[in-house]
Amino acid sequence: SPHTFHHKTIELMAARRPMIAFPPDRPEALDIATRAEGIMYNCKSAAEIGAALDNALEQFGQAGAPSGAALRRLSWDGQAAELERIFESVG
Repeated sequence: SPHTFHHKTIELMAARRPMIAFPPDRPEALDIATRAEGIMYNCKSAAEIGAALDNALEQFGQAGAPSGAALRRLSWDGQAAELERIFESVG
């Protein structure tokens, strides 16, 4: 839904799991996955889902696991610091 918070994206990235979205998710979810240094596939067809599954199985355990630092930025403390930075930039 375009009106909800992407908590599942953060949960899957925190669990260090690839995410496959069908139909494609919004840019916000892709941005979260990128910031978490995770893997996200936005699929438009059954063929893309198959390719995403193949890629995820091949990559999992290699470059796909997000680092601790990337995940800490998405924690409550990390997001509070980001919100504080935004408020300070407005004033």
